[in-house]
Amino acid sequence: MNHSIFTAVLLGAICVLFKAQAHIDIYLKACQTNDTAPEDEEQLDGDEMLYSDFKNKKVVITLPDFAQKFEAPGWYEHALANHVTCINNLNVAVQVEKDPPEEIDPPQSTIYSRRKLSWGRVTA
Repeated sequence: MNHSIFTAVLLGAICVLFKAQAHIDIYLKACQTNDTAPEDEEQLDGDEMLYSDFKNKKVVITLPDFAQKFEAPGWYEHALANHVTCINNLNVAVQVEKDPPEEIDPPQSTIYSRRKLSWGRVTA
């Protein structure tokens, strides 16, 4: 009897300890062929935590004042390396796909009348 109570308490404690908190962590890096503004940022649950400022060559931490501040040593250098890799991958993809022209799709719009219409009648 004592062993079953001990086992139940132990399993309950393990379940409490392993209760996972679901968070969404997004790391974004983006580049384009005429790369004037590359992007490198980190988000947690849709809120931007930090990004690499390529013009000023530094990392900008965007957390609010009440949040515990942290430093990201090496983040900017890592972002530069990822940018070079992104440009290389983009150039390879363009060569492989032979730069196909963009397909032009005309816009669609549908208009509905507020009033019920009848065929063959003039409506004003």
